[in-house]
Amino acid sequence: MEASCFILDLGKSYGFQTREAYTAMLERIRSSHRDIPLVCVTPVFATREWYDAEYVAISRHTREVVRGAVADRIGDGDRGVFLVEGLELLGSQDSDGFSPDGVHPSDLGHARIAERLQERMASLGVL
Repeated sequence: MEASCFILDLGKSYGFQTREAYTAMLERIRSSHRDIPLVCVTPVFATREWYDAEYVAISRHTREVVRGAVADRIGDGDRGVFLVEGLELLGSQDSDGFSPDGVHPSDLGHARIAERLQERMASLGVL
């Protein structure tokens, strides 16, 4: 079954990933799925960012990796790649949407992400 779009969320558990690696992944997906939209989501907020400087650093780095790779694809003429800011899906104002570990969204957090992502994708014309 063919996908209607790919939604890509680069996790921070992999450490400090490079922009080149993320760009290569997008290029690989695009090589076999030329017309399917690629929706790239930067990391959502985690309450751990309020107190853990190392976690803040990896969060900022990962957001920049995704933004940069999407900018590269768009600069190369790919009109089917879209950036969605995770902080718009679940930001610091949504801290009640997280489980006690301060990182992973709860059911409430996932519901907010889904609702806001659907709205954002519709505004981009992906849905």
